[in-house]
Amino acid sequence: GVPAEQADRIFEMHVRLHAYNDIPGSGIGLSACRRVVELHGGRIWLDTSYTDGARFVVWLPKRPESGGQAAVPQSRSA
Repeated sequence: GVPAEQADRIFEMHVRLHAYNDIPGSGIGLSACRRVVELHGGRIWLDTSYTDGARFVVWLPKRPESGGQAAVPQSRSA
């Protein structure tokens, strides 16, 4: 699991809670997930009430009832 006090920190780019030798990875996975979810107008967070590992919650807004396709997020300048 992830300690509750680290719940926001784990979504930052290149943040790792463990040494690379313990758990491999670059620390960009959850950051990328957050970016995709936010580009679609949603939210992602760690469910700190869950104690049997780590559970992430993703909330996305309902697609408008326009009968057409959902709006495509516009690219942003860096």
